[in-house]
Amino acid sequence: MEREQELSQRQSWVLLDHVLFNPSLWIYTPATVQARLYAYLATEFLSDTQIYSNVRRVSTVLQTVHTLKFYYWVVNPRAKSGITPKGLDGPRPAQKDILAIRAYILLFLKQLIMIGNGVKDDELQSILNYLMTMHEDENLHDVLQMLISLMSEHPSSMVPAFDVKHGVRTIFKLLAAESQLIRLQALKLLGFFLSRSTHKFKWNCWVFGTVIFPTTAFLRKLLPLNQVLLPEASFVGKLTFGTVAGNVSGNGPEENLI
Repeated sequence: MEREQELSQRQSWVLLDHVLFNPSLWIYTPATVQARLYAYLATEFLSDTQIYSNVRRVSTVLQTVHTLKFYYWVVNPRAKSGITPKGLDGPRPAQKDILAIRAYILLFLKQLIMIGNGVKDDELQSILNYLMTMHEDENLHDVLQMLISLMSEHPSSMVPAFDVKHGVRTIFKLLAAESQLIRLQALKLLGFFLSRSTHKFKWNCWVFGTVIFPTTAFLRKLLPLNQVLLPEASFVGKLTFGTVAGNVSGNGPEENLI
């Protein structure tokens, strides 16, 4: 009986890893087929506990990030990122279809990561590696937005993991992006991270690296922001600069996680 169960589980792994999660089998199919596949993964797949029990979560997260990086790129990453893209041997979906498919993939990825006890270090590392190695703003925006969402909605697991994996290094890389939007998103991510950091962590940053806490003048110089982005930048400035000031004076967030 146990042998039959083990055999069944191995067959499920083969089906999932080499068929359902294998982008090389799907990238040349009609865009509607690909959209339906990833819409299913993002909406119905994880709700089936029997199917989900056969998913090897960490390896699936890593494989999904690999899928985004090498197959479902928005802009070819060869020239700027030095990454050899895949999925060029046949017709690819149009860019608008790629963006829609990426949205489903990222929704699936986000839900998969937050099942159980929250993000695992290797899962977060794969996302940070993506953000560090991709240099096209078009390939960064939606993945960075997902990370911001995870940080703001699930700080109890995200903040400690982000600290362990030195995620602030990724933020500084993103602050050098060409796009104002990417730089603003990076500041948002920093703000959400710092708002749940410990007093000691913020104090060390305050004393040894005050550049982390951008004032309004710094934000204006860094971005340079137009009127559309200024309200968001003001929010981020208050969140980052105000967070440490509040905690030094004892008026910070009620719960700090690292």
